[in-house]
Amino acid sequence: KRNLSQIKKIKESIEAKGKGHCALLRRGVSNQKPFHADMVSRVCHVFDHSNEVQKTEDRKNPFLRSLAKSASYEINVGGLSRDFHPNLKSQMMSKAEATPFFNAVGTKDIKFNIVGTISKRTNSVTAYRQKDYTVTETYKDYKEVYVDGRKEKKAVKKKRDVTKTYTYRVTESTRTYQINLKARYDLNGRARYITHTDKISETIVNHDNRNRRAGVYPQNEEFESRAQVMDKIVAKFADKAKTQLEDLWDRTYCQGDLPGGFILATEKMMKCRMLAKSKSSKYLAWQETFFGISQPDDRTDFDKFMGLEKQ
Repeated sequence: KRNLSQIKKIKESIEAKGKGHCALLRRGVSNQKPFHADMVSRVCHVFDHSNEVQKTEDRKNPFLRSLAKSASYEINVGGLSRDFHPNLKSQMMSKAEATPFFNAVGTKDIKFNIVGTISKRTNSVTAYRQKDYTVTETYKDYKEVYVDGRKEKKAVKKKRDVTKTYTYRVTESTRTYQINLKARYDLNGRARYITHTDKISETIVNHDNRNRRAGVYPQNEEFESRAQVMDKIVAKFADKAKTQLEDLWDRTYCQGDLPGGFILATEKMMKCRMLAKSKSSKYLAWQETFFGISQPDDRTDFDKFMGLEKQ
């Protein structure tokens, strides 16, 4: 075992070498890829006596939020009036911001191009409905009695519940929105396509029939407003975009094997970690095989060292 003075000298020597090496690394940051600059920042803070490194969070990162403000859009969707364009832009950007792609954007000019059609079809048919109900009716029954020693049948009144069926006609109207949408994101110098095909159907029933005994009364229903339907379509499209962007990130950075070389392998690992669903599976497996880290405490220390968690 080494005494405290020896440990102190070793620590000072490592820090001095680390500071010198990081100074060289920082001088070359401007000529490197964004990931290299990010890794230099995460590792070299240890030698700067920094207490903590800012944790990257998609929706809280000020740089990423500034990118969102500079996004430009082109929307050409038949059946979607311009009144709904701001909501579509807001929903699509909000969901996209929550994906790792917006941590890898290297340009301030994010372009959305959304095309497609939203068509409406309404059909009305006459249908028959039946409603069972119960009524109480009086009927005659006979019982045997003795009159002057003779057996006779005597009529008596009794009550019983009877089930009846009321049949009536109604008008069933079905409105269906057919949705075919496609979004193109220009992210990181590459085009990313999101497609969404869906149907939203709603059926209403109207009639003027009345039967109090059966509990049937005139019915007057209306379809949801067009604005409500468009809001649903926009929300579904945005959710689909988020899912597809995350799946694309997963296929790109969480599938296959690690590439050769420390820098490329670590970059793929860190990008895989950006997906919460992969953090506990592929990322942890790679962390163990590449760095030999498997214990929870060691994983926590590694995340702190890399600036992924607060010190």
